Amino acid sequence: MTTHSRGSRLAIRGSLQQRLRGAGCVLVVTLVAGAPYRFEHARFFAPIDWTVRFLAYTDPTGPVKQSQAFEKQVTGLPVKTVTTDRLHYVFGRAIEQGVPRDRFAVVAEGTAKPPRGDYVRHVISDDGVRVWVDDALELDSWEPHESKVGSVLLDGGERLFKVQYFEVGGFAELRFDIQRR
Repeated sequence: MTTHSRGSRLAIRGSLQQRLRGAGCVLVVTLVAGAPYRFEHARFFAPIDWTVRFLAYTDPTGPVKQSQAFEKQVTGLPVKTVTTDRLHYVFGRAIEQGVPRDRFAVVAEGTAKPPRGDYVRHVISDDGVRVWVDDALELDSWEPHESKVGSVLLDGGERLFKVQYFEVGGFAELRFDIQRR
């Protein structure tokens, strides 16, 4: 295979059948020697109109040992608020400018309207996370942990999502993704 500025070129003698797996898709390709073949790939992306609030906390108001104090704190004034179409934070430093590197929390709320069909909602977190879909708690992993994946089947149509997340220290990861099933 050779790569050019206009893409890649694959030289084949005979025929080649290849099964390609990507995020949320499977593609079977049969190529014949001497026949041109154009290849394109697109990844499904369901934008969500997230409003993300970042909050700082101290040990006395921490989410694990003092859950009532933490619940009161997440209704208070955030350190920072952003709007985005995705939750995708993976950092060993502060995940947003103006947000502490450690001992911070995220409260994110948003709606999405994926087309009719079957989907899987994936959440990857390091440390604790809770996820509500249409006001029903669907993921409760509210303890410090290393990167962990939580997945739930989801139908298409308008959905309301709420995510609460906290970071104790070190590496921080919060990703929320909807993929076709």
